[in-house]
Amino acid sequence: FPYTTLFRSDLLPSGYLAPYGTPGYDPRFPPMQLGFPATTDAGGNYSFHDVPAHDYIFGLQKSGYAVTLDPYDYDSLPSIRIKPGQPAKQDLSLAPVASVTGHLLDHDTGLPIAGLQIVRLRRVYYDGSEQWLVFGASKAGKNPGDFEASSLGPGEYYFEVTPIEKERITLRNETNRTPEPYGRSFYAEARDIADATPVTLAAGEKRSLDVLVQKHPLRRVTADIIVPPELSKERIGIALERQTWMTPYLQTVATLESSGAEIPIEVYPTSDGEYALVAWSADRKNENGFVAVHHFSMADRDVDGIKLTLEPDLKVHGKLMVEPGSGEPPTAAT
Repeated sequence: FPYTTLFRSDLLPSGYLAPYGTPGYDPRFPPMQLGFPATTDAGGNYSFHDVPAHDYIFGLQKSGYAVTLDPYDYDSLPSIRIKPGQPAKQDLSLAPVASVTGHLLDHDTGLPIAGLQIVRLRRVYYDGSEQWLVFGASKAGKNPGDFEASSLGPGEYYFEVTPIEKERITLRNETNRTPEPYGRSFYAEARDIADATPVTLAAGEKRSLDVLVQKHPLRRVTADIIVPPELSKERIGIALERQTWMTPYLQTVATLESSGAEIPIEVYPTSDGEYALVAWSADRKNENGFVAVHHFSMADRDVDGIKLTLEPDLKVHGKLMVEPGSGEPPTAAT
C-alpha cells in the first residue's frame, strides 16, 4: 500500500524533491519529523487525525509508482489547506513508473562506448521560476555502452551524457595521459541543453533508446600552484568547480604533495562554461590555512598559464548562541 505523508509546506527543505518527483524521504529529514504519516488500506483510503490548521503538501511513496503531474510543476504538487475544526478530503493519483534502456554508441563507428553515463534531467517550475532538476545517473548494463534508467515518473526528460571519470587533475607532463574525446553532451547529439531533444514517457512505458555520441576535442587547462615556504612538504588540495544551469558544483578534487615552490598541474574539462580553480592547504586547520581561487571561462580553446598563489585565508569571527528552553541561560555553540 502507498505510504502517504502530510507535510507542512513551510517546513519542507527548500528546493528539495525526493525520487519520483515527490517531496518526502531524505536521510537528513526523516518523514516522521517533518509531517504526519499514514498508510492506505486495501481500498486505497487514508486518513490523518488531529492535524493543526495550516497549508500542507502530500508526499506519496509506493514501490513501482510515481505521482502523476503533467506538466511537471513543483508548485502544483498535491496540496491541501486545513481550516480550524473543518474536515477535509483530497483524492490523490499514482501511476506506474516508466523505464528506458539503451546503448551509448559512437556516432561515426556505431560501436558501443564504455566509460560514459546518462544523467536524467527534468525541467521543473518552483516558486514561479524554471529550473533543471537532476534525477540521478542511470545504471550501467551488462555490456559496455549499455544503460538503464528505471523508476521514472511519466513526463518529459532530458538525457545528459557525461564521462564517468569526469575530469582528473594531474601533474603536468608526467602522466602521458590522453583523455577520451567524449565530453558532455545531450540527447540527441547536442552540445547544449537548449538544443537537446526531450524524451516523453507515458505511465508504465518501457522505452528502448540508442544514443549516438560525437567525438569533439577536449580543451586543456594548465596551472601552476605557487606554494609559500611554510607549506613546503605539505599536501595541497586542488578542485575544479563549474557553474552549471542550476548551481555551482564540484567537478573533481586532487591532493598533491608540495615538493617545491610550484606544483604544475593540468586538467581536461568536459565542456565549455564558467569554471573556478581552487587550491588550499590540506594539512592545516582553519585557523592557519592557506587558499587561492582563480575564475576562468572555457570556450573552444585551451587555457594555459594560470597562476594560483596560496595566501593565508580570511578570518571571520563571531559567536553562535543557542536559545534555551524556559528558565535556562543561553549557551554558546560550535
